[in-house]
Amino acid sequence: MSNSDQKQILYMEDDPGLARLVQKRLNREGHEVDLVTNGAQGLIICRETSYDVVIVDQQMPGMEGIEVIRALMQCANPPAILMLTGQGNERIAVEAMKLGASDYMIKDTESRYLDILPAVVWQLLHQREMEEEHQRMKLALEYRQNFERLLFKLSTQFINCPLSKIDQELNQALQSVGNFAGAERSYVFQFRETGKFIDNTHEWCARGITSQKQIFQSFDLDTQTPWVAASLNKNNVICIDSVNDLPPEAKAERSLLQECGIKSIILVPMMLRTKLLGFVGFDFVTDEKDCTDDLVSLLRMVGEIVMNALEHKRYEKALRTSEELFKTMSITDQLTSLFNMRHFMEQIEAEMVRAERYKSPLSLIMLDVDNFKTYNDTFGHVEGDQVLRELGSIIRSSLRVTDSAYRYGGEEFTVLLPNTDAEMARTVAERIRKAFAEAVFYPDSEKKEQRTISLGIAEYVSGERITDIVDRADQHMYRAKKKGKNRTCM
Repeated sequence: MSNSDQKQILYMEDDPGLARLVQKRLNREGHEVDLVTNGAQGLIICRETSYDVVIVDQQMPGMEGIEVIRALMQCANPPAILMLTGQGNERIAVEAMKLGASDYMIKDTESRYLDILPAVVWQLLHQREMEEEHQRMKLALEYRQNFERLLFKLSTQFINCPLSKIDQELNQALQSVGNFAGAERSYVFQFRETGKFIDNTHEWCARGITSQKQIFQSFDLDTQTPWVAASLNKNNVICIDSVNDLPPEAKAERSLLQECGIKSIILVPMMLRTKLLGFVGFDFVTDEKDCTDDLVSLLRMVGEIVMNALEHKRYEKALRTSEELFKTMSITDQLTSLFNMRHFMEQIEAEMVRAERYKSPLSLIMLDVDNFKTYNDTFGHVEGDQVLRELGSIIRSSLRVTDSAYRYGGEEFTVLLPNTDAEMARTVAERIRKAFAEAVFYPDSEKKEQRTISLGIAEYVSGERITDIVDRADQHMYRAKKKGKNRTCM
């Protein structure tokens, strides 16, 4: 029988001859037996050595067996205890069982108990193995149940999760998985759109553990940690039970992890088809971690869940950007980047309702490029477009945040000025007119041109319609043209 099969037994007996006799019998059964002559000595040695069975004689000097049993049962993982007591002490034996002893034997005067002692010890060992196996199965079941609950929680956590809360949910998921795995730091790294650099985008740290999120930004995975990069690109989960055991080709990784105070690490790739998007990582700082197959399976699934959540976020963000762009394009004039006429009709109606409700002034400026058709016919549409583009830029830079400008059609533009009376609107109109008059255009290399605009102003009158205020502004603009152009009328 190999040493690994031997069971450790401690016999507490103050009779040396009897103790050696029992020792020999149990040795023949393949057990290793230590002897002590009193309870105090036995308790000391039990703190130093983990025994499978402790045989305790009731009658010992200094401390009786019943007191020894009481002390042994205070241990975190008490051994199986066999109580030996003399005839007539059955009451003490029962008390020992109540305290937690596994069995007891009566020491008869003929010492027949010695013949059956080995069998009783074997029975206790078998019982202890069964209890330990039961405990292992119980812990395994609890682990599996916790595993499944966590996986279900993570799987449903991101369903219908709004874009604004995905990052928050990811951080909570990292904490849940980190705690389950026994990690002290868990995180997500994602490649940038260019695919070269990778950033630590999400991180959870246990209490007392230093964040490393700011350190690992713009990290070049291929250059700085080539061994890790190669493994992750093959869709392999990296489990390093001990950083000191990394292979020679992972010299850069060993140095980096040791510098960060990491003893064990698990990295799970986030692979979309054949493209590595990033990875989920778990650091073990205080103690080394033995990576089990179950844990690796869980973390592999976690990596897929996190990747799907991030892809969902990316898709939703792209969709929202696309929708916003479409909305902007639908109300924006592509040439001047001002709002278009359709949006003007919506906004002027809203501003008129607001002006009516709050009894506040509202002014409208309408303006037109003087002699634009002649310029267009002479120099072409490309040069004409440049004039309109420059005018749009000047108008935009001349307005307040609350004002809005629109390309009404062709070379005509409108400006809405909330909380602004006609006199204040005239100041804005003149600022636009003078700035545009100073603009210089070069339709060809030998020609320098300057253009002008005519502007009309109308202030909203309570109860009038949109067509009324627009027509009045239009009439004032044409009056400005008739008066010689390059002026403002109201």
